[in-house]
Amino acid sequence: MRAADLARAADWWHYKLPPLLAVAYLALGRGEVPGVEAAAPLAAIVASAIGTAAFAHLLNDWTDLEDDRRAGRPSPLAALAPAARSAWLAAALALALLPWLALPRSVTNLSLFAGELVLFAAYSLPPLRLKERGAAGALADALYGHALPVALVAVTFQLAAGTSGAADRRWLGALVAWKLTQGVASALASQARDRRADRRAGVRSFALALGPGRAYALAQRLGALHALLFAAALALAGDLAPWLLAAFALHGAATAWRIHFRWGKRASFYRRELAAFPYLHDFQERWFPLLPLAALGARDPGWLAIALAHLLLFRSGLDPLARRRRRKG
Repeated sequence: MRAADLARAADWWHYKLPPLLAVAYLALGRGEVPGVEAAAPLAAIVASAIGTAAFAHLLNDWTDLEDDRRAGRPSPLAALAPAARSAWLAAALALALLPWLALPRSVTNLSLFAGELVLFAAYSLPPLRLKERGAAGALADALYGHALPVALVAVTFQLAAGTSGAADRRWLGALVAWKLTQGVASALASQARDRRADRRAGVRSFALALGPGRAYALAQRLGALHALLFAAALALAGDLAPWLLAAFALHGAATAWRIHFRWGKRASFYRRELAAFPYLHDFQERWFPLLPLAALGARDPGWLAIALAHLLLFRSGLDPLARRRRRKG
C-alpha cells in the first residue's frame, strides 16, 4: 500500500499546501529574503506539513475503523496490523517534528504547532472525540485544518523575514479569519455530503443535527464571508496588494464568463454548495501562490528555482494553458 494512500495525500496536497505556501512567499517577500536563503525553511515547512497532515489522517482513520466498517466505507488502514499502523503513525509524527530543528522558532509558533497536535487528538480520540460533538467538531476541524496552519506559517516566515510590526499583525488576523471561515464552511459541506454514512455509523455530526438543507445554506453564507475575508487578507498583503486584488478580480470576471457564457449556467448555479469553488478555491490553490513567486523571481533570480519547484510539485493556473498548447501542437 502506498504511503500517499495511507496519508490521504489526494485530499490535501494540491488543495491545502499551495495557499499556505503563498502566505510563506508573501511573508518572505515583505522581508526581502533572498531566494537562496528562503529555500531551506520552505523545504522544511513542506516536510513538516506532509508529516502533520499524514499524522492527522492516520490518527483519524485509525479511530474511525469501527465507524467505517458499520458505514460500509473502505479504509486504507483496515488491512494493516496494529503494529504497522503504529509504525506509520510514529513515522508521520517524526516527519512533522524533525524539520522544526531547522525552522525559526518562538513561543508563538511552537504553541500554534502544539495546538494543532492537541486538536488532532481531541477531534479523534475519546473521551472528547469532538468530531461527534456537533458544532465543536466543525470548529475543531476548521481550526486544526485551516486557521492554525495559516497562522503557524505566517508567524514562522515573519520570523524568518524579521518582520513583526503592526501591519504584519493585522495581516495575520485577516489570514486567520479567512481560513477559519473557509474551514467551517468546508467542514459543514463535507459533513452534509457524508450524512448517510454517518447516520449508518451512528455518528452525530453538526450537519446531521442541523439537517442537510440548513447545513448547505449556512455553508453558502459562510462562503460569501470567506470571499470578503480573503479579499481583506489580499488588501493587507503589503506592496503586492494592488496586484493581488486586481488578479483576484480578473479571475472572478473570467470565471463568471466561463460559467455563464461557455457553460451556459444560470442563476440556479449559485444555489449549489460548491458554487464558490471555481471563484475562490481555484484562485487560492492555483493562482495565488504564483503571483508572489513571479514578483520575487523578477526581483531576485534566486527565487526562480523555488518557482520552478512549485510548478513541478503542485497544480497551477498555468496547467490548462500548457494542456491547450499541447493539444494544438
